[in-house]
Amino acid sequence: MALFGVTLGTGSGMAEKNEKEQFRSRNSLIHTNADWPLLTIILRTGILGACFVVTCTVTAQRDRFELVYDRASALLSTADRIGLQGVLDSLQADAGLDPEGRLLLKLLQARASRYHGRYHEAYRALDSIQFDTGAVSPMLTYSLFAQKAKVYKAMEQYDEARRHGRIAQRVASRLHNKAYESNMLVLLAEIDMHDGAYPEALSSFNHALSQAESQNDAILKCQAHLGIGNVYYHQERDSLALASYRMAMASAENGGSPGHLLDASINAGAVLAYLEGPDASIALYDSLIYNPILMQDVGTRAGLLTNLASFHTDLGHHGTALGILHEALELYRNLEDTIGEAETRLFLASVLWEMGKSKDAITEGLLAEKIAVALSVRSEANAKLAEYFFETGAYEEAHKRLNAHLHLKDSLMRMRFDDRLAYGEVRYETERKERRIAEQDQALALAGAENRRKSSQRNVLIGATALLALIAVLLYRSMRTRKRLADKEMELQAQRVNELLNEQEMKSINAMLEGQEKERDRVAKDLHDRLGSMLSAIKWQLGELEEDVSEVKSGQVAQYKKVTTMLDEAVGEVRRISHDLVAATLSRFGLAKALEDLRDTVQVSGRLNVELRHHGLDKRLERSMEIMLYRIVQELLSNVLKHANAHNVSIDLTRMPGLVSVIVNDDGIGFDPNVAKDGMGLGNVRTRASAFGGSVHIDSRSGKGTTVSVECPVVE
Repeated sequence: MALFGVTLGTGSGMAEKNEKEQFRSRNSLIHTNADWPLLTIILRTGILGACFVVTCTVTAQRDRFELVYDRASALLSTADRIGLQGVLDSLQADAGLDPEGRLLLKLLQARASRYHGRYHEAYRALDSIQFDTGAVSPMLTYSLFAQKAKVYKAMEQYDEARRHGRIAQRVASRLHNKAYESNMLVLLAEIDMHDGAYPEALSSFNHALSQAESQNDAILKCQAHLGIGNVYYHQERDSLALASYRMAMASAENGGSPGHLLDASINAGAVLAYLEGPDASIALYDSLIYNPILMQDVGTRAGLLTNLASFHTDLGHHGTALGILHEALELYRNLEDTIGEAETRLFLASVLWEMGKSKDAITEGLLAEKIAVALSVRSEANAKLAEYFFETGAYEEAHKRLNAHLHLKDSLMRMRFDDRLAYGEVRYETERKERRIAEQDQALALAGAENRRKSSQRNVLIGATALLALIAVLLYRSMRTRKRLADKEMELQAQRVNELLNEQEMKSINAMLEGQEKERDRVAKDLHDRLGSMLSAIKWQLGELEEDVSEVKSGQVAQYKKVTTMLDEAVGEVRRISHDLVAATLSRFGLAKALEDLRDTVQVSGRLNVELRHHGLDKRLERSMEIMLYRIVQELLSNVLKHANAHNVSIDLTRMPGLVSVIVNDDGIGFDPNVAKDGMGLGNVRTRASAFGGSVHIDSRSGKGTTVSVECPVVE
């Protein structure tokens, strides 16, 4: 699988730079201060001229803010921290002159915090903004609510994210700005997807796709296809997801967007690796390496190269991966992107270690740890270095690196705990703020209705109401905490009971299966050793009488031959039953040979072709697991013969480290797993697999055949 896997966004994060494409673009910021010229004009032309100049100045100021917003968006999209800080510092110097400027400053600071993953900090900045929607630019109003929606989505507060996203959508509608409306439609669809509301998300993405086609907006079309593909990916409908990602790639190329093309390509490559194998993903990425659109963005090209190297390592092509990573590393260094450089060097160290170049691997690991800023990257680098030093005998340095890794890991855990605590505080503060506002509004209305002229009495009532509200909140919080603790205790108790019941059930199933196999062994031995021997002896005795049969009447000769034929059939039937019961080939020669015999038995020339492929069975499995896998394949082939009406069947048996996988595929009539219930055959398959901690997955559609995959853990 790819290094980064499927990106479950629609590219809206990389589309920060597109949020303001409806406004004019500029390559530089214009800093003006028209206060003194404005004062001169007012003195010269009088009140009428002054009003005209004020109006023009306000309009020019708003245009300048929109240009600043454009510039900051572009800097965020290219991860230019220094340039962004320069914009914020410049705006900080002028923000005291205008409330709208202060609002823009806080908004950009919140965007920067969200972009760098500091969601709680972004929430604080946005929550502190107080403004009159009629007194500021509609663009800023839209941007404020859109940013709040994105922050709430990142903090997994999906109800609040939807509420603010819909407000932003209404503002965009009043502005008659189709691009803004479409962006919010995509964002709301993403919120539904992350909240698990897949039908709603799919409907919204399809709606966005319709709008994109009507507006001939290639970027929006790409985002919609990406979103649809991500919903399908969540639903494990991988073929449909791949088709959507390919359409997203085509739309990104039409729109000339390197970032969206990279997102769509990474997603398509990850799904291709699952459906067709890493070779298919490598072919896709090779076709994009010199794509003229990706060549425009050095960072995007570096990301594609890193993912390509990952697939080569999956196939063991370490030399090829090494060359690709060096190329990506050079691109990150030219960009002065220390984050990308550190992660790539860490990846490079792993490849070098696999190639046996331990010294070079350690060198790259040390460089990655030195330049890394993120705690997670530094922690991973120290963990790898500890392993490398230990393997090379540098135990003291290994111990030092291990301690550094553990210290960084503790810091990360504390940060995550602080984030979870902060998210809880945000939820609590939001609820408390809404309740307090509602209670204060109600108290003010009641006090005003009772006696508006008695302001002192009204103030006392408001104070009393606020105090009661505070007490009520504190009591409610205390009761809620107690209830939460009690519910958690009950949940843990129920979980322990369920675990004990599951453990007992597994013991019962294992005992039942073991008893079945022992009984099968006993019956098979009796059939083979006793009844089989008796039948063979009878046949031999009849053979001794064969010379005397010619002296018997012709009618009795035919009867003798009939008895002999029936005796042969009885011997064969005893052997077949014995073979089915104990699978003698399985016991003597192992699972692979037993399955080959089973294939030869089932295969019918011209009617049913059975293909068997097995990998990693050089070493025998435990006898109980071999019997279980043999019985599962036997049961699945029996189902194919009885129900599938198939012409071709394939059996794939693969043993990997810690895992064994069986896949049986046929081209029969198929069925709908959501409608049909498991019969005895599939029920036996699930029972046998679960007895060994395995899982069973069925993929079938009417007229499209059936694929049953079974995966079981193996203790090495």
